[in-house]
Amino acid sequence: MIETEDLTPPLTDAYRLPPELWLKVFNFATLGGTELEREFDTRVARDGLYDNDRVGHVSSLKRAQAARLNIALVCRTWYDLSVHHLYRSMRVTRPGNLIPLTNTLLKPLPITADETPRRLGELTQRLDIVLHFSCVKKGDDPPPDDSRPSLPEFLISLPRLTSLVLDCQLVSLPSPLPVASSEFYVPSSLIDDLCTHMSGLTSLEIRRLSLHWRDAERILRRIPDLRTLSGTYIGFPASFDSPGLSSPSIIPSLHTLSLKSMNHHTRVEPNCLPNLRHITLRDDRFLNDTRNESFLRSVGHTLDTVHCAIGDRKIQSRIWKIGRYCPNLQRLVLSIPERTFFDSQSFPLPLQLALPPITCLGLRTSASADSSDDVSYTHIWRSLRKIHRLAPSVGVVQFLNIDVCHGEALENVPSDLLHLKFEYYYRN
Repeated sequence: MIETEDLTPPLTDAYRLPPELWLKVFNFATLGGTELEREFDTRVARDGLYDNDRVGHVSSLKRAQAARLNIALVCRTWYDLSVHHLYRSMRVTRPGNLIPLTNTLLKPLPITADETPRRLGELTQRLDIVLHFSCVKKGDDPPPDDSRPSLPEFLISLPRLTSLVLDCQLVSLPSPLPVASSEFYVPSSLIDDLCTHMSGLTSLEIRRLSLHWRDAERILRRIPDLRTLSGTYIGFPASFDSPGLSSPSIIPSLHTLSLKSMNHHTRVEPNCLPNLRHITLRDDRFLNDTRNESFLRSVGHTLDTVHCAIGDRKIQSRIWKIGRYCPNLQRLVLSIPERTFFDSQSFPLPLQLALPPITCLGLRTSASADSSDDVSYTHIWRSLRKIHRLAPSVGVVQFLNIDVCHGEALENVPSDLLHLKFEYYYRN
């Protein structure tokens, strides 16, 4: 047998990278993964919070999670270096896997630099989880089909969790529930688990199921640092004064709220949410409902940013109500389907749109299932000219969640609009 000379150079120190440099490489390769969690509040305040968005922050997080997993599978050395990033955020789509996952999260990590043993679950900051429920109407409270016995133990294994997204799916209907319904409520057993084991949350998002006003009060009282609450249908009590409690009737922590509609007709006391600054109105018909209008009237005086979905051109009355109920409003973001945003024939903003005295106007595109080849930009500039004449206080225009393919055209601002400041935030 003829031996051949091995021309591979030996792995010396010159070919090795220090761990801190590898961590920077991993962070860059995972789309700035750690910043995706750290900047959550900033992103929500800027872009709003929409549970049906297939792109944007959630999509970036999914890609980052996939990249983290691939890096950890390369070799043992890379796993040891990247494990802290690997478990920083998780997606659980099969509730039946909670028990083995819990066992994994309870495993101790190697001794850290400060010689403090830690478990994998202590690394997790964000969790997206799918839970299966039977039909839950008023007065009914059946447990989840396959996750209830193991859910409390799983939550206990995540003591440092700050952001939680619950995708609650109904499984006992004759056919799958295609959209969220205000008739089906989050079971009180799940609320018990959250209030008992998730007191450190700062962000909670509940999809599909409706949040009863009593449960909303429990969550806001038992999770004192909750800054962001998102739900499709949410109820609030008229007052946060509870019998037998000496705590004040205000909820000081809540900063950001996102919802499609109220599910309870109650006039909320004006000062019960004194630090509420940002609200996302997901449904373009939000203010057609007297329950929603009453709620915005009660809390609007504290708001400085309103995100409003736009579906048709009959928006002037809604904008007028927002301006009336939110006297301190500084920023208004209009979320428009991408297909109509770049179509001059179906562009929903009327030329005579009168805005409240805001300083910043955001134009956000929501991703469409289909796209159009008939793309135009002239109507956007024409609309901005008219809007600025009617609302001269607007000094900043933001394009949000824009596909990068439109960047060159939108950054080529006409000369007569250069006195405005334009900001661009593209999809990742």
